[in-house]
Amino acid sequence: MTHGAMALALLFKEVASTQLTRAYLIMPIIGDASKARILAFGIDHAGAGALMMVAIAFVPESLPLLKAVLFFFMYFAYFVILEALWSRTLGKFFQGLVVRKLDGSRCDWTAALIRSSLRILEVNPFLFGGLPAGMVIIASQRKQRIGDLLAGTVVVSDKLSWESASTEPAAHISEAADLAPPRRSTASILKLTN
Repeated sequence: MTHGAMALALLFKEVASTQLTRAYLIMPIIGDASKARILAFGIDHAGAGALMMVAIAFVPESLPLLKAVLFFFMYFAYFVILEALWSRTLGKFFQGLVVRKLDGSRCDWTAALIRSSLRILEVNPFLFGGLPAGMVIIASQRKQRIGDLLAGTVVVSDKLSWESASTEPAAHISEAADLAPPRRSTASILKLTN
């Protein structure tokens, strides 16, 4: 390839990248760590707690082990089922948040199971409540708790629309920000909608 052809190819790549960044807001995926997430946490735990109480109310007092198992199962099921089916819990819905995978796809059953399993350790009243989760969210680059890190998910505003595009311009910009997910065939492009 001649020097002129290489320069022309680089110029075309730069123009294509500039046009793409004007059409979309290309950015590394950073989760929500605002008051909305804290309020969603409170709403969800109130909802899960109410669900647990209703469920164990139907179990006879003569079966305390069943009551205990059902108590924890209902808490776990609240988060897994809602996040797997709708990518959000009631608290996230009321606060305008949604769970997404790092590639922009919806939260699936596997990710919801991983997130909820770790929630038992991160948000345990016997282990300082939500303090471990909050500390990890504040300290992590993408504002993820441990469950999000292991599941490859992030909690973001539902005002973002996710589209898939070629990695060339988007991956270049994300890598420059040093927050890019592992290189994939597609990159997440976020477009803020009003």
